[in-house]
Amino acid sequence: MSAKKAKVKATGYDIGCRVVMALAAISVPIAAYFADLIYYVIESPVFKLLAQYSGSENDDGSTYGYLGINMFVKKILPLIQESSENKTSLTNLLTNLSDIKTPLIVTTVFFALTIVIALAVFVSVIASNNTKIHFGISVAGLVSTIAMFISFRYVSAPIVSGTVNLGDFFESALMKTLLPFVASVSTFNLSTAWVIMLVIFIGLIVLSGANLIINAGEKSKANK
Repeated sequence: MSAKKAKVKATGYDIGCRVVMALAAISVPIAAYFADLIYYVIESPVFKLLAQYSGSENDDGSTYGYLGINMFVKKILPLIQESSENKTSLTNLLTNLSDIKTPLIVTTVFFALTIVIALAVFVSVIASNNTKIHFGISVAGLVSTIAMFISFRYVSAPIVSGTVNLGDFFESALMKTLLPFVASVSTFNLSTAWVIMLVIFIGLIVLSGANLIINAGEKSKANK
């Protein structure tokens, strides 16, 4: 008589975990779009000197800000698509930024891949109760998120060191010449969106890994 393979039915706990994982996974693309992706600080000795002359001794001449996908889509992308001249300018810009062109493309690929993997997690937890699949895809998401951070360091390092300066972002010869003496980027880091993505994938791994261990124990008991 052949032994029947024991099946472990999905419990309320399993379903609850899948709901939590689905909500967490779908939060990745939402955070990627709406949250700040890059934090930057621009230092200007000229502005600092002007501020001191005006009596504002606490002003160090620095300016900080954030860049994100939402801002890019609403403000920058329309300018690029406005005319053929802007498209030509974008090509020239990538040429000017040749030192960071490759890592910039790699970072973008890993960013897109991370979002795709998050959507894969969402679909898998909705369609299947297989914790091995949930765990494996979550690990892939974390690896992609970390790879995005590593590749971005090769983008930010030349900008902060001055190898790629603010003048390289402009077509004007005057701006290319003067801007490096007026201001420089002292900080250029991944910001809130990346942190949220990282934390979510770590959470997905912990939760799916815990479920994997629990289900393995339950199957072992059921087979005895």
